[in-house]
Amino acid sequence: MLASWSTKYEIEDDCVNVTVRWSPWGSMTKWVIGRIVPSEAGIIQLWVVQQRRLELLHTETNYYSGLRNRLIEIVDELAPAGKPMRDIIGRRETWFRYSILNSHNQLQVLEEWFSHRQCLQDSEKREVRVQEIETLKKFPLPPLDVQIHERKSLDIKSFGHPLPDSFSRS
Repeated sequence: MLASWSTKYEIEDDCVNVTVRWSPWGSMTKWVIGRIVPSEAGIIQLWVVQQRRLELLHTETNYYSGLRNRLIEIVDELAPAGKPMRDIIGRRETWFRYSILNSHNQLQVLEEWFSHRQCLQDSEKREVRVQEIETLKKFPLPPLDVQIHERKSLDIKSFGHPLPDSFSRS
């Protein structure tokens, strides 16, 4: 099933044909990301809900840490590397989709194409043509027995034994 969400990269004489097969849409929750997104290299897109429709917020490729780790990094409040993207997202409802591609050089070409969306040439001066294929489906949401909640700060008062009164907190 994951093979259907992979990117196909074909080199011809004077052009490069790239077919991006997008995964179903997933909500930005740890449950969905942790159970459905693979830890493989690829490209991800983040979309936010704006006035009852999805708008593209960000497209990035991820090679070394994998797609799952990057998305968890964005969702997890304790991950400092995801803070800039969390600040951009804010409190808006966010969805993601991804496609798998395991070649670092090909991912760089694809990232360049998505950032410019124009006639692009690769390092060997071949025209890059990208076709996107998507199914308008969603990944399943967490079951009702999985509680999703946000914690503003870590409550250290309930950890361990009570501290003596003579211990000063500074």
